[in-house]
Amino acid sequence: MNTAAGAYFAAWKASAAAISDPDLRKRSEERLADAQARFNNIAVAGKGTRQSFDTLMTDVKDQSTFLGHDLNASAIASLKPNAAKFNTRANTVFTKVDGVTKMFDEYIASLRP
Repeated sequence: MNTAAGAYFAAWKASAAAISDPDLRKRSEERLADAQARFNNIAVAGKGTRQSFDTLMTDVKDQSTFLGHDLNASAIASLKPNAAKFNTRANTVFTKVDGVTKMFDEYIASLRP
């Protein structure tokens, strides 16, 4: 994602530099700066969300491993306190994912004519 964005923004920067009208060039450069800032906000939010998601998935794997050779009602019941914490954290992660998706959708919509 960052590689493609870097190439896109570099091409935009070069294109803006080729505009001879100073006012038009300035507006293009301002729009470029705005687009880069919004993209960077999405990237930062996405990275944080990814880290939260990865931690959540580690917990799922740990619980799966825990039950791997001890799959019975007692073992499952012993995970009840973990499940409550997990569900709370999962809801937080899903909210973050929704937030990043909304940011991305708004960014894409802003690029349309």
